[in-house]
Amino acid sequence: MDQEQILFQDSESAGIQQDKTQKEKTYFADYTLKANELKKAIYLDNRKRGLFKRQLILLILIAVLFAYFGVYQFIVVPEQRLLAVITMAVVGFCAFFSLWFPHQNDKKYVSKVLAVWPRYTVSVSKKCLTICDPEHPEKEKRNFKLSYDERLQVYECSDLFIFVYEKRRLFCLPKKYFDMDEIIEIHELFRERCRSQFAVIDDRTGKEVGHR
Repeated sequence: MDQEQILFQDSESAGIQQDKTQKEKTYFADYTLKANELKKAIYLDNRKRGLFKRQLILLILIAVLFAYFGVYQFIVVPEQRLLAVITMAVVGFCAFFSLWFPHQNDKKYVSKVLAVWPRYTVSVSKKCLTICDPEHPEKEKRNFKLSYDERLQVYECSDLFIFVYEKRRLFCLPKKYFDMDEIIEIHELFRERCRSQFAVIDDRTGKEVGHR
């Protein structure tokens, strides 16, 4: 197939491949993932899924339990003070673990990804989204060809495109490897192909600010 390829360099490569026959562009980037980019993508995905809201509800529930066992059981019913102390200790431990574990798990995930798979190639076309490990092309678990269906969610923030597949796998594509015209074209491609599975989100809150 005759292809015209335009590249620009910024320690990694990115650019456009265009099939002259079908007049279809493929946007691609081959780069080394940065820790701050992955952390931001995870943070925004957690925000989008309502993780922090669930944690807030948990804290309110714990506060109510502490008030009940700490004030009523411990003061009003003094003969049950031991039970109140044990219950508050158990509730406190469960609360700490529930709040601590997700963030600790995210930290381990970031460290693991950066250690095992820091570099990958993302190709975006109207047909599919392809994510590959250029150093291990033979490994099936590191090479994905994702269709634009309900299993794939795409979020866009100020500096990243974030891909969440089957709510388990997360990848991100920094916008810095593309010029403004290409970013607009990629945005329109995702808006057209992903429809309700695509959203523009706020960098701080993770809330949707629109689909365009």
